[in-house]
Amino acid sequence: MLLLLALLLAACKRNQAPEPATFLYGHYAYVGYGTHLWVVDVTDPTGPVLVRQIGQPNQRFGQVQVVGDTLYAMAIDRQSFLGELAIFDLADPADPSPLGRLPLEASGWPLLVAGRYAYVSAFPGLKVVDVSDQATPALVGQVEVTLGSRLLQSGDRLYTAFGYCGRSTACVSQLLTISVADPARPAVEKPYDFPEPAFNFTVLPAPAENQVYVSAAPGVTLSDPTALYPLWLFDASNPANPIVTQTYQTPGVVQALAADYALALPYGRPGNLLVARRAAGGHFETAVTLATPENGFLADLNLAGGYAYLVHSLNLYDDTSPNVMLQILDLRDPARATEAARLPLGGP
Repeated sequence: MLLLLALLLAACKRNQAPEPATFLYGHYAYVGYGTHLWVVDVTDPTGPVLVRQIGQPNQRFGQVQVVGDTLYAMAIDRQSFLGELAIFDLADPADPSPLGRLPLEASGWPLLVAGRYAYVSAFPGLKVVDVSDQATPALVGQVEVTLGSRLLQSGDRLYTAFGYCGRSTACVSQLLTISVADPARPAVEKPYDFPEPAFNFTVLPAPAENQVYVSAAPGVTLSDPTALYPLWLFDASNPANPIVTQTYQTPGVVQALAADYALALPYGRPGNLLVARRAAGGHFETAVTLATPENGFLADLNLAGGYAYLVHSLNLYDDTSPNVMLQILDLRDPARATEAARLPLGGP
């Protein structure tokens, strides 16, 4: 009986989407991508309050992730460009206390912590860090690979996607699968090459293990602002041959995906975020267009409690003006989504 129950629980786990990485914990948001790590009280989403900032001179923070009551952050020295994985205890959520650190030649993002391992973008590619002892994190594996702006784990594999066109090289648009079944020896599987050039890729959780959503701006959007964007659902059960099982149309590159709506960014229209409702056939249509800062980029986004928490990086190296914006959107009724608040961070 106990064996049957264990098998049923394992089967349920395999058919669940992975938990999305979050920078939220309780009533607090932990914001990086700027001159400090900022602790913001979001008890009232319409009135976020800065309660603490963490950082050293010349230090810049990248991606931040909370797992349980522990905060992980990538930090970079502005002068040497050397980085570290910094770990904090959230026993007092308003006042994170240092637990451990590991110097790395890190880029700042992507960062993904899952189970006892942290997966870090660091020269020359991906580094695997054992964080089971948070006071003394240890490098256990690495592989040379190009990473996109996001990492997603499903089962014992990581997924990332990217696209670029070099001046003297052909365009490359790929979905990469990285096996971390043996964390000491992460292995890059055969890449999936998209048939047409695309860029601004995101990878998003899908309904079951070894599935992943991928969104991107197709090359045609460079010349046609009315073009639709694909959202692909991949079955990567065979990592040597990922298969597109569904393709949905969206009005922009999907940044977050919920059951009945998506948040998307259209290429070439800075300052616009689209709230798109799921329509017939699973496609998405714009319901609301909301304003976002025009002089930066969307660095991170979390959905929680009917709200979206967006981190906009405005200027990573400017100490004289706000360099990060926390924007909160009210999505309790996605068809009538509104902005709840903005909180500029950084600067004098």
